[in-house]
Parts: sequence; structure tokens; C-alpha cells
Amino acid sequence: MEMRSSYYRQVPVMISQIEAAELLGLSQTKVSRMVAVGELAGVKVGARVLIVRTEIDRLIAEALEQQAVRRAAEAQLAEARATLKALPRRRTRRAAGL
Repeated sequence: MEMRSSYYRQVPVMISQIEAAELLGLSQTKVSRMVAVGELAGVKVGARVLIVRTEIDRLIAEALEQQAVRRAAEAQLAEARATLKALPRRRTRRAAGL
């Protein structure tokens, strides 16, 4: 992790899609698709599409936020399941012998 953070400080303000893919741990194709659909903002400079570094920060922050929300929802679901398990079961007519 130390190596990544020192590398990140050296990254210029605008980076290529290949560099963005390396930073995010994604394929170049995935980054290109993200730019194409607007998930990741790119700036066309001549024939190249460059990514503003703050877009990488935004994408990472959104992913972390989604992960936290997902974990909270999973915790609530586990709590609800535990509560339901703790409730006494209702007897059906067959179990009651009717």
C-alpha cells in the first residue's frame, strides 16, 4: 500500500485511460466503457481522452460509500433474521391436530 500511495502523489493532474486503469486495478476496456457511459468523466485532448485525477478520487469515494451502505444493510438484514428466528412459531392446523 505504501508503494501505491507514493506513486499516487506523483500522478499528474490528468492521466491517460491506461494509467487510470492501473490506479483502479481495472482493465483499460472497463475504463473506456466507464468514460463512454459517463461513469468516469474524461476530457478529449486531441485524439486522446484524459481522466482528471479527482475523478479517480470521486470514484473511489463512491465505491467506499456504497460498500459501507451495503454492509449496514446486511447487518440490518441479519438482525431482522435473528429477531424472526427468536419469535415463537405459530402452530398450523395440521400441527394442532385439526
